[in-house]
Amino acid sequence: MKLERARGTRDFAAEDALLRQQIVATLRQVFELYGYNPLETPILERFETLASKYAGGDEILKETFKLKDQGGRELGLRYDLTVPMCRFIATNPNLKMPFKRYQIGEVFRDGPLKIGRYREFAQCDVDIVGVKSMAADAEMVEVALDVFKKLNLTVEIEINSIKILNVAMELMQIPKEKRVDFILTLDKLKKIGIKGVIEELKQKNLMNYSVEIPGFLNTLLLGKLDEMEAYLKTIADRRKKLLNLDEDLNGFSDIRAILTSVNSQTVKFNGALARGLAYYTGTVFEVFLKKSEITSAVAAGGRYDKMIGSFVGSGREYPAVGISFGLDVIEDALGIVQKERKKTTTQAYVIPVKTVAEAQKIASQLRKNGINTDIDLNGRDVKKNGKRGNRNSCRGNSADESLIFCFCKNLTPLSFHQHRLLRLADNALCLLDKRREALDSSLLPKNFQCQGNFDCGKLFQEPPPGKRQLLVAADFVKNLSCARVPCRLVRCLHENLSV
Repeated sequence: MKLERARGTRDFAAEDALLRQQIVATLRQVFELYGYNPLETPILERFETLASKYAGGDEILKETFKLKDQGGRELGLRYDLTVPMCRFIATNPNLKMPFKRYQIGEVFRDGPLKIGRYREFAQCDVDIVGVKSMAADAEMVEVALDVFKKLNLTVEIEINSIKILNVAMELMQIPKEKRVDFILTLDKLKKIGIKGVIEELKQKNLMNYSVEIPGFLNTLLLGKLDEMEAYLKTIADRRKKLLNLDEDLNGFSDIRAILTSVNSQTVKFNGALARGLAYYTGTVFEVFLKKSEITSAVAAGGRYDKMIGSFVGSGREYPAVGISFGLDVIEDALGIVQKERKKTTTQAYVIPVKTVAEAQKIASQLRKNGINTDIDLNGRDVKKNGKRGNRNSCRGNSADESLIFCFCKNLTPLSFHQHRLLRLADNALCLLDKRREALDSSLLPKNFQCQGNFDCGKLFQEPPPGKRQLLVAADFVKNLSCARVPCRLVRCLHENLSV
């Protein structure tokens, strides 16, 4: 049997998993800064819930993983986190409004594969339920801006309103039963251009309804809110149709309210943006990376005022807006731009050389001080551990790593191999506690510095800039009072180590 992963899925080794944890921690921090609370829902949902006409629509159902349990009940893997949240609210009618929640979890779609797109992937959602005001929509955009600022990724946010598209389709006399198909094609304008959109509309027999469609598409490409509003008014005048400013054109006022509130050059109107999901009723937005080989949206969302009320079926209105961040595509983006990445959670690595009991005492005391500490359990000699420390990807010395050598009180002259280990610690600071005679200065790096009396706690709290610390001391553990140590490796290189 050939063991391999299912297509569209991934394993995450330590380096990748740590990067994902960093992203999730940043997302949680920003979400909670804005007052959102966590929610968790099952990965499995009843298929009738996922297939509801109030959920994602026919397009998303084509990508839904469907299965049956042993009782013959039809189930499905969730394709987003929004539908399960709506089901949660519908089954918990006593929730206080507004309801602000965030959720981070795996979702599944049996769709095409490409860079940044998988069949199992994580979404990180924030939603506000119970607020009609555009202040909630503006907050979604502000959350996205803060998230990517903290992740040091440059983005552009595109926004639109389904209300604007509905007015346009009404004026161009697109039948209501054809409007979802029209929007799905329109959403591809950025990818396939006007010619591609027109060709697809012809294939769907949608070009025959209005001669204004080509002009509408050209106006969309301008990306100007005022130009789009003026063009729709021109069509209305041509057809002698009166437009109600409060109802027909309030999509424009919604977008203006968001742009005014956020006041950022990175937030722009895109009249072709439709998101493709049937449940959106108002504003929609997508976030794209600037100057990146990743072209997929890294976050997206919108307003869906009717979906939850339709699930509940009580006639009560649940206005809602949310945005979802793609953890996997963000990870891919950071993996491209980050030159150095954290490889391990270990801050201190203790290597006993025939001193297991003493080394375990050191590891224990380091852990009591809140320092993530690992210990060599294989009994390797100094030479092999030196190779491990500098070649193994999980123990390698990056620019911010430090080496700590620990000896007994009766410090003896270092062996040749121990001197070789010292040479690996370029630009290090050597703390000998007045026992410098053990070092052969001819074998040390040029930038090597020695210091006699020292304060371990102060050194750890204020490490010398640009240096990795190399401690050679008998009882450094007794002097250790700090809460964190900027190091990876603690080497115990003497048989008679005294603790």
